[in-house]
Amino acid sequence: MRGLLLRWLRHTAVVRLAEAGVSTLGIAAVTGHAPKTVETILERYHVRTKKAARRAFTARLDAEAAEAEKNK
Repeated sequence: MRGLLLRWLRHTAVVRLAEAGVSTLGIAAVTGHAPKTVETILERYHVRTKKAARRAFTARLDAEAAEAEKNK
């Protein structure tokens, strides 16, 4: 593919691994990025994925349900 940069594929790998629940250090070990670079990539790209938004919303709903159950 003309114009494709290898780093874009690595950035995609960072986001996909984060979506799978892999830790920052685990992602860095797989992709060869420094942990701080992984965090920078995720700050820029991860927050924009539907899967990340769905996971965050579900976690919030689960936390509210657990709190309500605890207060019964």
